[in-house]
Amino acid sequence: MSIFSVVVTLVVALSLVGCVSMPGSIKTAQSEFDGAKEITMEPAWVCKEGTLSGCAFKLGLQRRSTMPGDQIILVAMVDGIFSFSEPSLFFNIDGEIIKLVSIDSITDYSSTEGVYLPPAYSPKVILPGFFIPPSNWSSKQYLIDKALLQKMINAQKVVIRINSIKSYVEGTFSQDRPTTARPAFREFFTIAFEGEASKNNAPVKKSQSDEKARGAIGL
Repeated sequence: MSIFSVVVTLVVALSLVGCVSMPGSIKTAQSEFDGAKEITMEPAWVCKEGTLSGCAFKLGLQRRSTMPGDQIILVAMVDGIFSFSEPSLFFNIDGEIIKLVSIDSITDYSSTEGVYLPPAYSPKVILPGFFIPPSNWSSKQYLIDKALLQKMINAQKVVIRINSIKSYVEGTFSQDRPTTARPAFREFFTIAFEGEASKNNAPVKKSQSDEKARGAIGL
């Protein structure tokens, strides 16, 4: 079993016992306040190509049905204390450079507690006890649209860079592995937009009163 498989197994196990949220998992809910439909994608990893150790940041998505048109909120979470420098988010999409300025005026800082997973056994593998240490996260939000999301999903290669005042982190978005961002972005797009389109294009069911009215005037 590869190191990547071991880590994925640990993350899945932790998510099952409620210790952490699975990167890339998508939740839908309806607000009791205004009835709006809410879709949230748990931030998932963007890593350097071909390696697990080069994962320095995550990307997540959020959308409410009350948001204008095809807008989406993208969340960028960087491991550690990170001072974003605007414009801070850059995409290289098949050679096209796109830069974004955050909609947040200040960086959101958060932390996660350390978690210990006891040993696990199966016929093919033995996983020793594993401790995930506490971590700090720095995050900002960006406003994107359906067109950019679709371009990211469909492109051959997408490399993303996040700038700080003195340095940067970067990774290849166009990778389809467990807990990485692109597969979750595809699922989010399907739920948020293709699902809405199918509802909007559904035939309108005519009421009996409509049918009677149409018959009365000879239609």
